Amino acid sequence: MCIRCGHCVGVCPTGSLAHREIPVEQCPPVRADLRLSAEQCAHFLRSRRSIRAYKDKPVPREAIANLIEMARYAPSGYNSQRVKWLVLGKKEALDELARLVAEWMKWMIENMSDVASFLHLDIAVKR
Repeated sequence: MCIRCGHCVGVCPTGSLAHREIPVEQCPPVRADLRLSAEQCAHFLRSRRSIRAYKDKPVPREAIANLIEMARYAPSGYNSQRVKWLVLGKKEALDELARLVAEWMKWMIENMSDVASFLHLDIAVKR
């Protein structure tokens, strides 16, 4: 039932495990000096905020690539990592995507009102 995540290698307290399909370099051990305490973890999770207002300033591609690289280590169901990222480099592309989503929401409201109501799409369209 191995899902090739390398966790067994990374958490082995004696460094005795190896995985025939994953090089040991890809399974770094959990560093004791970087483990969060329960208090640190609770503070981090409780102080985390979603950002809804953005600066009109481009983010360097290298910074975006680094963030995506970090995010790929986040746990996922069955560790499948079935996440895909779409990075839009121009505001016009984002505006066009927003327009298309709003059109879809309006279509849902007209054609699938029960689902649209459950998802509160009317509120999103008004905004």
